[in-house]
Amino acid sequence: MQSPSAKAWCRMRHVLKYIAVFLLSLYLRIVRGQGRREVRNDLNDCRILISAMIGLGNSVLALPMVAALKKSFPLARIDILTKDQSCRAIFAASGLADQIHVLAGSGKEKWHTLRRLRAQGYDLGVLTFPTLALPQEVLPFFLKIKGVAAHDYSILHPYFGRLKKHFAYCQPVRAKIHDIEQNKLLLSPWVAPAEGIDFYPDINLPEDADAKANAFLAERGIQAAEKIVGFHPGSRQGAVRKRWPFEYYLALADRLCGEAGTRAFFFLGPDEIELQQQMADRRFLVVQSDNLFEVMALLRKCSLFISNDSGIMHTASLCGIPLLTIWGGTDEHRNAARGHSITNVLPEGFICRPCIDWVPRYPCPYLPKPCVHSIDVSRVFKIALPLVAVQSAPIQ
Repeated sequence: MQSPSAKAWCRMRHVLKYIAVFLLSLYLRIVRGQGRREVRNDLNDCRILISAMIGLGNSVLALPMVAALKKSFPLARIDILTKDQSCRAIFAASGLADQIHVLAGSGKEKWHTLRRLRAQGYDLGVLTFPTLALPQEVLPFFLKIKGVAAHDYSILHPYFGRLKKHFAYCQPVRAKIHDIEQNKLLLSPWVAPAEGIDFYPDINLPEDADAKANAFLAERGIQAAEKIVGFHPGSRQGAVRKRWPFEYYLALADRLCGEAGTRAFFFLGPDEIELQQQMADRRFLVVQSDNLFEVMALLRKCSLFISNDSGIMHTASLCGIPLLTIWGGTDEHRNAARGHSITNVLPEGFICRPCIDWVPRYPCPYLPKPCVHSIDVSRVFKIALPLVAVQSAPIQ
């Protein structure tokens, strides 16, 4: 529960945001003379900036939208702005963008990046779903983008009602559709639904990434015929309603190794630092790398990948491997991975889930043991065992 002072500060932040947007709206109308700007129907020969200042998983879910835009307007210049090198790698591997910009580093480096973007004279800016932070929502106006397509976040932010008046297109948020469809709806004025793309584009990894993955396996004495099960027991730090207990993952890995003869790889990143320390005395292999291409090359070697709802789960869905995903408070109808073989394991008997949209809707009455803890190891093992048994050899 928030303290009274925290609640007061939260309300004050909303008031300050509303004032900032009100002043920005006045500036755009009076100084720039800018109201709602239309964008022509034919985007060929246009400069388009896709602002994907979102996490790794959301970047993956934006790929079909970018692919649909590229398919419909092959002559358009499509640039992407993202927030870190991992997200950049996702878009780079898809080959859909003409140029990818990363807004990271020191304040000076960010300023130089923004000035370069401002000089491009973009005709259309697209804010991928969900773009919830105010600085990201007003960024297109600083960059002087002629027209902007975004979702209508008025249901979350009262100030957004003033901001959306200056967008070329504002798509209502639909509560019960997948985030891939949410993104594709941003293109409604320019791309017909029948021309949309429902699948992920082909992902091309550098040759050295696969070579490094093979070397990783060889150094640890893993033969090509062995079946590898990948595990990702984490998610964004603090997202306790999404995390199946780590000790459950360890128990599941023990059973699969003992009864199915698999090898267990635990994929751990910066959000799982506390889990890395607990793996020191375990016999399972740990994959840690800042290079997403190398991580994806190792994911392709897995016969099955078991994960919480997380960015690496969506990354694994690009690798052509079967996924078994374990769900807690988030909505599998909105955020589930897409791929040729996806199995979702859900808590049973909890009418209060899903309880997380973009943020938790209400305090969880079951904490410190949210609904995801109710999924026992035996249940997941029974689901995973046949998935491992029927899979062919890993990708070489």
